[in-house]
Amino acid sequence: MQSLKTTLLAAIVCTFAGCSDVDDDYFPYKMTGLNSWLYDPATEQEYLAGFTAASYKNRDSALRACAAQASTAAVARGLDEWSYVCCTVTEESQCVTKVR
Repeated sequence: MQSLKTTLLAAIVCTFAGCSDVDDDYFPYKMTGLNSWLYDPATEQEYLAGFTAASYKNRDSALRACAAQASTAAVARGLDEWSYVCCTVTEESQCVTKVR
């Protein structure tokens, strides 16, 4: 009974105080994937390199896939210098947070 009271109290506090929807590394708990964005500093252009379907549970392998997509896109565009960012995707947004 005590744990039920604690759970209900936590739910009430989260509702009114606003619990975070992301973890300490800025991954949303309701993540559905990652968008890989490639940046070309010479032209100051950004390109969508691809989407990786993923959940919060497999975020580490999704990050590796996101980096690989950016690398493949950089080679395809013949870029010598480039950077990338992975945007976390949820049902509500195509870029909740940027992670690497």
